Amino acid sequence: MLAEEALAQAFAQGRLEVMDTILHNIGNAINSVTTGIETVRQHLGNDRVGRRLFALATAVREHQDDWSDYIENDPQGRKVMPFIIELSESFSKRNEDLIKTVGRVKDRANHIADIVRTQKAFGSPAMARKDIDLHDALSAAVRVLRDSLNKKGIHTYIDCENAPREIRIEESQFHQMLVNLVKNSIEAIDDLTLAQGLDETPRIQIRASAEDDFLNLEVSDNGIGIKSKDTKAIFAPGYTTKRLGSGLGLHSAANFVIASGGRIQALSKGIGKGATMRVRLPLSSVALQTNGRAGYQPTDRGGSR
Repeated sequence: MLAEEALAQAFAQGRLEVMDTILHNIGNAINSVTTGIETVRQHLGNDRVGRRLFALATAVREHQDDWSDYIENDPQGRKVMPFIIELSESFSKRNEDLIKTVGRVKDRANHIADIVRTQKAFGSPAMARKDIDLHDALSAAVRVLRDSLNKKGIHTYIDCENAPREIRIEESQFHQMLVNLVKNSIEAIDDLTLAQGLDETPRIQIRASAEDDFLNLEVSDNGIGIKSKDTKAIFAPGYTTKRLGSGLGLHSAANFVIASGGRIQALSKGIGKGATMRVRLPLSSVALQTNGRAGYQPTDRGGSR
């Protein structure tokens, strides 16, 4: 009876952990959606282009009876044509920015749907791995957090020069792992900025390479860093050093890596010296199969920003 009770408790705890992780991942995505919507609101609320268009309409209305003479002879009127050209360029740029922001919000909404769909399909054929472009997958994780990165002035770099062009993996979970790692770096940079300030450009570097039958992924930042005693504990469920952290992001990433037969490490020289999250996944589980052997061709896309 004691054994059965212990098993039931472990099962219940496992279900709670899964649910907490799902809610954490959905919460991250919703926060990104909120940030994107706020960016759109600021664009529309501070509508400098609209105000300038209104000023032009006012001038047209006031001079509709002598418009030709006004734009040819009046000092202010002669500024109308250059003004219209500049206004058109500003209007086009604003629309382009809004379209990109709305596109990112749409990606995040799709990401939330993927999280839910992945959970519903867990253990079913729908969870089958698929071939994905590695560089695109890394870029997609950065796009999810693009508004937060831009707001904080964080530069991002992606280097896939010595990595497989494509990998075969469960896309949604791989994507969520990457999002959690990048988000952790953003928070680490925030923590350093609040604690003692950052004297250099904040940056996050994502490197992918193949070595010794492993796909190596490294997400590095120049944030707050990690104490040596925390480099293993940081992946435990609920463990966090952040004021508002849940302790589930890195734990969720570790669960995926371990389930894929890989390994994840936190590397840091100490507080204030940045950190690197290193993921090693066996190529036999992620690389495209060629004649029964795991093989890859290095991609020619590296150093993207």
